[in-house]
Amino acid sequence: MDYELEIGLVIGRQGRNVSPGEALDLLFGVTILNDFSARDVQGPEMSSGFGPAKGKDFATALGPWIATCDELDLHTLTMVARVDGEEWSRGSTASLTWKIEELVAYAACGETLWPGELLGSGTVGTGSGAEHGRSLQPGAVVELEISGLGVLRNRIGQPEPPGWLPEPRRSSTAR
Repeated sequence: MDYELEIGLVIGRQGRNVSPGEALDLLFGVTILNDFSARDVQGPEMSSGFGPAKGKDFATALGPWIATCDELDLHTLTMVARVDGEEWSRGSTASLTWKIEELVAYAACGETLWPGELLGSGTVGTGSGAEHGRSLQPGAVVELEISGLGVLRNRIGQPEPPGWLPEPRRSSTAR
């Protein structure tokens, strides 16, 4: 189990094919987003060609609230992750590969963004335990903090027993 420290982008106005200069006008606000990942499932999925489907499709945490874009400087927010009170990650929206307005403009390229949709920024650099060779254990408390947005706090539960998982197979050539 792993956390991913991201900023959530909440769309407030419909838009399509906008430039980065117009993209921030589509945003209602931002929140903290923890895009939890099951790395033990994600790894085999990626190597088997299934993609990161079930390794991502079980938990996403948001909150504790949404701040409107006029309340913050979206390009200088400090982002910190703590596990059981120990700091594991620290970054900033200034270090994101793509600026927030570029992410929104790309998401709107050839697609309509609708009010209420949520986009994830992608994990801030060093914003996951995997980047530090660490994983979360059942009972651990994960705290993600972004300046001006508060602290999102979640406790890791017990994993379910595994179901059927595919084994890698060789491709066969049709005759």
